[in-house]
Amino acid sequence: MKRALVTGASGFIGTHLVQQLTQRGIKVIGTDRFEPVSPLPCEHFEVEDLVEGTQWVKHLPSVDTVFHLAAIPSIARANEDEYQRVNVNGSSRVAMECRKSGVQKIVHMSSSTVYGIPKSFPLPETAQIQPKNPYSRTKAQAEEAIRGHDHDIPTTIIRPRVVVGSGRAGIFALLFTCMKKGLPIPLFGGGQNYFQFTAVGDLVAATILAGNEDTGSAHETYNIGCDVVNTLREEIKGLLAASGSKSRLLSIPSRPLEWTLSGLHRVKLSPLVPEQYQIASANFVLDTQHAKKRLGFKPASANRDGLIEAWHWWNQEGGGPGGIRGMMKLWQPKYQNALQRRDPK
Repeated sequence: MKRALVTGASGFIGTHLVQQLTQRGIKVIGTDRFEPVSPLPCEHFEVEDLVEGTQWVKHLPSVDTVFHLAAIPSIARANEDEYQRVNVNGSSRVAMECRKSGVQKIVHMSSSTVYGIPKSFPLPETAQIQPKNPYSRTKAQAEEAIRGHDHDIPTTIIRPRVVVGSGRAGIFALLFTCMKKGLPIPLFGGGQNYFQFTAVGDLVAATILAGNEDTGSAHETYNIGCDVVNTLREEIKGLLAASGSKSRLLSIPSRPLEWTLSGLHRVKLSPLVPEQYQIASANFVLDTQHAKKRLGFKPASANRDGLIEAWHWWNQEGGGPGGIRGMMKLWQPKYQNALQRRDPK
């Protein structure tokens, strides 16, 4: 790999990926409908819509690898048509244009939500795909779209668990605000389940390994996540200790809380989206042995490390808005990251 194009380049994962690729001497073309808050080390950065834009396509003949990260996230609370347009149609267009331009490799960032509510523990790549909501359904469809068009371009699908680290916002900003104010932290079922996170540095390392892997004409799929040895309750305790927070953990029965959030979701008042609250009390850990054996993937971070990194970044950036009004602004987050400008182009 010498030259790559990254879609969703100003996003949380995209920003870290662009930085790591360029540090390794790989030239990068970036594209996103949002500009980055801080300049990225790209040769060119095209600000346009993935589906309707034309400038990013003109760069494809000069790159050997495409990292397709652009997507509407679950917490965007978009309508199903927009999820379909960007996540599915956008992925289909990426595959089609890559084939026309002779791109040698596509690495597609999918999501662990395509598995639905996990029925095994840990969960291998061969587990049944059972998406339950518009976001997860379109991410599953995007996997099929990116493999489609009868092309023989080697394609790798990455399915990460919840990605955390510097720049991560979303629902974590609400968690961190509660921590800073010493407010109780509610845990579904007391947090006795095993819940996996993925440190963004580990995900980027695995993604680059996948980009460099020679798979011939085969398609590969890899689960990516940190190794899990502690319950979620123990991980959050470790986060509180690292932050110095005075917050205490509040155990809440899972089923009544899920019913409550489901009702709030129907009237558009829930702080969590279904992909979050439906699995909050589940043992949701991906089996990453396939990536470890084939890619040589080895997570450098413990399961809670990315959370702690995200906390320190958030706190150093000013810790978000204060007061009750500030809490309400964070109640229904619509963005995963704080690394891009919000004005769409």
